[in-house]
Amino acid sequence: MYVTNPIEHTHFDTGHTFQVAASFTDNKGLASYQVTVSDASGNALMEFGLDDSGSLSGKSHTYSASVNIPNGVEGTYYLHFIVIDDDGKKNDKLHEFHVDN
Repeated sequence: MYVTNPIEHTHFDTGHTFQVAASFTDNKGLASYQVTVSDASGNALMEFGLDDSGSLSGKSHTYSASVNIPNGVEGTYYLHFIVIDDDGKKNDKLHEFHVDN
């Protein structure tokens, strides 16, 4: 799994919208994915409006989404990617970004 946007540790202002871009690959095949904004423990934070999931097929997938940062939040947050391959193996990644108020 490779995240191309945003660059990890990027700082955003509250109320800002940013684009997410990533690619998922597996040598045998992909089965499913889930992407959320979370805290450091991996707990989803629904106020960011990103809760994507779906089935996949093939050996690669390009993912894109928009994230709306709510007004009044600040701190360190994570794009939480979970990708499961055809063998049931789970690949879990936290990709850090920061919000300044």
